[in-house]
Amino acid sequence: MPRKSPPLIRRQSKAFFLLSFHAANHIFQGLPFALSLQHTAGFLQNLHQARMPGVDEELIHRIDNEQKRIQEEIQHLRHRIDSLKAELEELWKSSTEAAYVLTSVFIHRGSSPTFGHYFFYSRNLPGSPDTWFKYNDSDVTVVSKEEVLADTTGSTANPYLVRHLLPLILDKVLTWLLSSWCLRGKI
Repeated sequence: MPRKSPPLIRRQSKAFFLLSFHAANHIFQGLPFALSLQHTAGFLQNLHQARMPGVDEELIHRIDNEQKRIQEEIQHLRHRIDSLKAELEELWKSSTEAAYVLTSVFIHRGSSPTFGHYFFYSRNLPGSPDTWFKYNDSDVTVVSKEEVLADTTGSTANPYLVRHLLPLILDKVLTWLLSSWCLRGKI
């Protein structure tokens, strides 16, 4: 039968463990979850090897297994994403007509919605539909359609909002704008 530590030592060991876990959690904050588990298991393994009371070998083993399971699931999901992207490309490959026209793309670059930078692209309609303007603070630049439609997977610059219009509505809006501008003497 294993020998139990006196209550005071058990409380101190538990307090030390919780304090260590909190410190490890603070240090690993922002890391991907599987990597955090890997670091936590390594941290606990070091405590165990130093014969620190209160560190359970079974817990270390369970954390290692969970980290491996998560890594396998992430790998499976990455393969599934690639497969679905290929299926979508094949599905839409022969489709050359779209019911809607993309008119604007709003982009957020940053690690969270509350931190980062917003800018947007807008099409030069009706005159030059393959030309886009990039509105970034006070800078307005002409950019290519390829820049706007580039795949940003894995980047910190991601589409936040896209705006489409039906061609019929787009024609009506453009006609109204042109007539409004003509009436005001701007054209």
